[in-house]
Amino acid sequence: EIENLDVNAISHVKLIDVVGSINDGYCSFDNLGNKINDPFPTPFPSSGFDLDAIGVINELPLGFYCTFDNNKTINKIILERDFIDLKFQNKNPQLFSFNIVNINGQILIAESNYLNESNSSKIIPISKLRPGLYILNLSSDLVSKSIKFIKQ
Repeated sequence: EIENLDVNAISHVKLIDVVGSINDGYCSFDNLGNKINDPFPTPFPSSGFDLDAIGVINELPLGFYCTFDNNKTINKIILERDFIDLKFQNKNPQLFSFNIVNINGQILIAESNYLNESNSSKIIPISKLRPGLYILNLSSDLVSKSIKFIKQ
């Protein structure tokens, strides 16, 4: 167990294949200072690092909190495979706009709405977007913000 590690917030795992030897002239060490005894590469297919798959259990949607302006207009943005869910926290009505552009700058989705207490969430369908890199541009009367995301 690692202190201050939120296991529910892990999003990436990095695996590193190392070549190790117990010979002092060639050895590598693990994070505890122990020598790693892993054979040098050989011409045989069965030697070396072999990973066939990684399984994910209890996957959560990718979400993050976003302070949009001093009034915290947007409280949370949740990115899912088929939609983006914007959660608003707004007490004063104001004009809110968003658009999604591709890496060529083409606007693919755009909309404007007035925010108020009864309008507290906006679902943006992205299921028709092809896999790739996109930019979500958000703006209110006071401020604007751009967030890059990858659609898989």
